Amino acid sequence: MRKILFFISVCLASLGHTTVRGQRIPDGGMHKVHIDQPGLTADAEILPVKNPAHPGAGRWYYWFSSGRLYQTQGGFGGHLLHGVFHSFYDSGAMMESGSFAAGLKTGTWRSWNSDGTLKQTVSYQEGLRSGPFAVYDAEGKVRQEGRYRDDLLEGAVKYYTRSDSSSVTWYHRGRVTRHQPLLKRLNPFKKRNRADTTAIATPQQ
Repeated sequence: MRKILFFISVCLASLGHTTVRGQRIPDGGMHKVHIDQPGLTADAEILPVKNPAHPGAGRWYYWFSSGRLYQTQGGFGGHLLHGVFHSFYDSGAMMESGSFAAGLKTGTWRSWNSDGTLKQTVSYQEGLRSGPFAVYDAEGKVRQEGRYRDDLLEGAVKYYTRSDSSSVTWYHRGRVTRHQPLLKRLNPFKKRNRADTTAIATPQQ
């Protein structure tokens, strides 16, 4: 009977934790905070317990202290953000939405323009951009899309310059390996005029 009770208690304890960079972070009892400082209005959740002892070098940490939000690289000095995050424009419209895990951005993050149109979506893993991303224009149309791996562009990235043309650039570890412009989608029924025809000069004898 004691063994059964011990097993149940261990299972319940494990359900209340998240593993981030090898460290167990409690999930339950998150504290919600409201941030209102010059240039930023946001609602966030923070870790009410002691922060992880060993921050990752090169990663950007978001933390809360004395009513303000801070962003520092490779370290922190307050309560780490942990959970859902929303920031807003002065009008009340959503500016950015995503999640944190022990101060690091994680999952899909979305940002909007002040008029409510989607601006971009980016995937994060342990504070680094990893996974698909997309950038949109003022009309909400995709203008750039591809993938990140460990905060560097990886694979094919498509650029849509106009509605009828685009290009693809291939990356490996953030470096360009190949670029290919794509042909415009031609209308076979469009009549050609003189302006569409390029004259070929006759070679001199």
